[in-house]
Amino acid sequence: MLVYYFRSRLGVDYNWDLQNYHLSSWTLLWRGGYFENISPGGLQSFLSPFVNGFAVAPYTAFGLTAGGWVIAMIHAVGFAISVSLLTFLPIRGTPVERFLTVVVAIYLTVTAAMPAGILGTSFEDNTIAVLLALAAWIALHGGFRQNFRRGILVAFVLSLAVSFKATACFFALAHGLAFYMVLISTTENRGGAIREFLLFGLCSVFFTLALSAPWMIEVYSQTGNPLFPFANNLFRSPFYYFSSFMDTQMLPKTFADFIAYPWTMAIGTAHTSEAPQTDSRYLIACIMLVVAGTWCTRSWMRGSLEKIDQATLFLAIYFLIAFLLWRTFSSVQRYFVFGDLLLAVLIVRVAAELPWRLMTPALLLVAGVHAMTVHFPEYGRRIPPGGIDQVLAEPPIVDDAFVILSEKPMGYAVGLFGASSRFTVIQPGAPGVDLDLSATGPFSGRVSKLIHAKFKDGVWIVLRRAPTDYVLGYLRKFDLSISSDCRDVETFAETLKLCRLATRSG
Repeated sequence: MLVYYFRSRLGVDYNWDLQNYHLSSWTLLWRGGYFENISPGGLQSFLSPFVNGFAVAPYTAFGLTAGGWVIAMIHAVGFAISVSLLTFLPIRGTPVERFLTVVVAIYLTVTAAMPAGILGTSFEDNTIAVLLALAAWIALHGGFRQNFRRGILVAFVLSLAVSFKATACFFALAHGLAFYMVLISTTENRGGAIREFLLFGLCSVFFTLALSAPWMIEVYSQTGNPLFPFANNLFRSPFYYFSSFMDTQMLPKTFADFIAYPWTMAIGTAHTSEAPQTDSRYLIACIMLVVAGTWCTRSWMRGSLEKIDQATLFLAIYFLIAFLLWRTFSSVQRYFVFGDLLLAVLIVRVAAELPWRLMTPALLLVAGVHAMTVHFPEYGRRIPPGGIDQVLAEPPIVDDAFVILSEKPMGYAVGLFGASSRFTVIQPGAPGVDLDLSATGPFSGRVSKLIHAKFKDGVWIVLRRAPTDYVLGYLRKFDLSISSDCRDVETFAETLKLCRLATRSG
């Protein structure tokens, strides 16, 4: 908790979810607004309404301004729950050896390159990590024996994680497959275990639909695609390209690239993040799992597989399935935050299967190698001490306006405007990656409607530099021009120019 707190206070890359222009969408929904109140730039919020609410609700509902400690506490909770998995590690040996085990696990968790480097990149992914860790805790707490209540509760927690973001499916599927694979193969009551597995599956579908269906129905009624803008190659909403909207830019290009990930991550050349990072824990875990897998295979052939710690076996299979799904369908490192946290616990648990005389030097070696090689990603959005609190505490310059962001990303400009303001971006989206919010795109009618909606403070544009011909052409499309009412605003990131827009017709 202290590590996260001081990292957040001394200047860290800030949570991008609190800077993007989805927030205006949630604020309106928080106040009872619906789809027609959502700005074009915030339509993706509908895929994960719960998490957008979680990210901003403390600020809009309770007036909290100490953003640094709020972020620190969220991450501390995720860290604490993840490390709590160690509760199920049969720690033997002397007090010194037990202390070493816990210290190494905590160290490997806190210094995970992605979560520690930018505090996990978003409330979204870290909130999901907390829920996934909680689901694993509940599953292990119930033991490897039939427990129908455990199956129902875990299904609910995993469904809640999936309702936050579709990328949680990697871990939800991996959890279900791994846990019940171990349970069914090691319990004497296989019939009961299979019935619990079926109940878990049915409850997962039910809870996921119950949590997501109201939003999906609303989005379908407005766009023709309940998953908008995802899977639009199937639903073909006229508001988006007929593509899947999946972010495929970081997928492995070849099979060799696929399987070389532990090595490329260890040397800092893995193409899974917008900023370089190095994390040798994946290579360490890969080596350990290959050795452990060989030993497990020999034990299985000798009929002594029951001697293997079931919790460790579950976590190992869980991690492997989740990793394969993530590497196949996403490979975006920030979507694998829980895998980063789980990796530390897994390494320690696998090492604990060694005799203590081998475990101690093994853990020290792992910690030493990781310390010498880890490199946190730097995204160039670092905030000075107190910057987070300052951004959230200052009153907005304009309270109720329609705001055009001239470039993407400029999400931190949201803090300059009040909660009633709405936002759009003028740039056309990259096909298959972004929404097309250009002047001739499918949302131009909605933009025009919002421009003429008589916002109390009018229409504004946020500029980084002198307006380009494209910007001026965009404004002309909507009969707008830049007025003389402009001001320079110093933000923690850069100086922006805010200009009021006027109708060219007067």
